Amino acid sequence: MWNNSGMITNVAYRINTTNSQGYRFGNRTYINTAYYYAFTLAGLKLKPNIGINYQSNKINTYNGDDVIDSNGYTLNATTGINVLHKKVGVNMIAFLPVSQNNFDGQTKLAAGFLAGMTYSF
Repeated sequence: MWNNSGMITNVAYRINTTNSQGYRFGNRTYINTAYYYAFTLAGLKLKPNIGINYQSNKINTYNGDDVIDSNGYTLNATTGINVLHKKVGVNMIAFLPVSQNNFDGQTKLAAGFLAGMTYSF
């Protein structure tokens, strides 16, 4: 953070294992980064943000064999806001796919919206 603005980046890698039916979802990589600006208005701390989100899926397997075209990726543009009041916060984020290729184009992800709530101890 510098003055009232900053960047936040998250990177995660999910390792999946084979389930009892012999199916294994491919490992996944998640990366997101966003720029935000913080300011106070009427006793609320507001942090609007804009960024990108990337998810990549390795190929799935069934009984050790590759499930054809089950890998892929999605790149989303994101925008949102965090609203904080004392120890309670509400966050909302909207995302819009910019580029994607999941299941060789058979699956198309649409725009979406997420909302959450936080409490600081």
